[in-house]
Amino acid sequence: MARSPRRSRARAASGWLAGCFGVWLVACGPNAPPVADVPDLLPSAEVPPDASAPRAPDPEAKAREELAALVRGLEGCSFDAEALMPPEECPGWQRWEAAEPKLVERDEAKVAALLAHDAPLVRYGAASALLAHGVRHITELPLAEAIVSQAEAEQHPGVGGLLAQLVLKLDQPSLAQRLRTLLLSHPNRELRAGLMARGALLEGGSELLAALFDKATDEDKALIVEGLWLGEEFFTCSVFARALKGSAFQAADRAAYGIAFGERCPKLVGAVLRWVMGVKEAPRGSVVGSALGELCRTGAARGGERILAANQARRLSARGEPEVRAGALQAVMRCDSRTGAHFMRGYLNDAEPLVREAAARLLEASP
Repeated sequence: MARSPRRSRARAASGWLAGCFGVWLVACGPNAPPVADVPDLLPSAEVPPDASAPRAPDPEAKAREELAALVRGLEGCSFDAEALMPPEECPGWQRWEAAEPKLVERDEAKVAALLAHDAPLVRYGAASALLAHGVRHITELPLAEAIVSQAEAEQHPGVGGLLAQLVLKLDQPSLAQRLRTLLLSHPNRELRAGLMARGALLEGGSELLAALFDKATDEDKALIVEGLWLGEEFFTCSVFARALKGSAFQAADRAAYGIAFGERCPKLVGAVLRWVMGVKEAPRGSVVGSALGELCRTGAARGGERILAANQARRLSARGEPEVRAGALQAVMRCDSRTGAHFMRGYLNDAEPLVREAAARLLEASP
């Protein structure tokens, strides 16, 4: 009897189901062997970083870019070979000046490295920043040595004048001889002048300045006297006495200033008065008039010296530069307050506004 096709298909289906069930029992049943870990071949679920996505800024790179931009700004300013002061009107200089505190605080060594830059204004800017805000270069020898090396090589007058102030801040005894050499023989006039005007701050500076005085030019004599305002007493008073006897007016004028305003060398008060008696008419910038008043105010001039100072002040107030005359009027009031008020009235209608104003102010303040 032939089989029905439908029955054959049913049996085949039931056989297939039985086979699947058997496989399940072997692979997934309770007696199935443990399945080894299968590596994950699928891509990670994490999203790969996009190269175009913004990254966190690098602070160091940003600082380098900012410094480079500021330097380019300085390079774009006009700063000629004889300039002594920076171009205040240049935007590049204005931006640099505003950024100086931050630049030095961030990396003082990088600012100091700019002292070797080819552009003079960049060197000037670096010196300006270190002078106003620097700290590390004062005590750290490698930085200090680098600064002195740049000073030794500096040819620009404006940069040289600023470097003179900077090197005098250095607290490095091992560099003292190199600084003295700068003062004695550096070809940059402004650098040497800056060191002379503050030379007493150098180790052994007072003695060095005193030794230079006699053979110095009149201009340098004035700088040496100024440099000794804070000098050691012995050398200072020796130079002041020589200046008051000499023919260099500015040197004597600054010696009188140091004695009067610095209250130095009290034994030289008589020498100051004798020098003043020989001054016919003081030039612009002289402190001779106000120095007389200071001698009286501090009590350095007493008795006959005080009377002499008052008389010389009256003489100097009569003619000459307005600022000198105004200073002399103040000296009259300080040296002779009893008759000074009456004397002031004679200057209330003076042709020089500065003198008129000084007389009116002194008269108003008189007792």
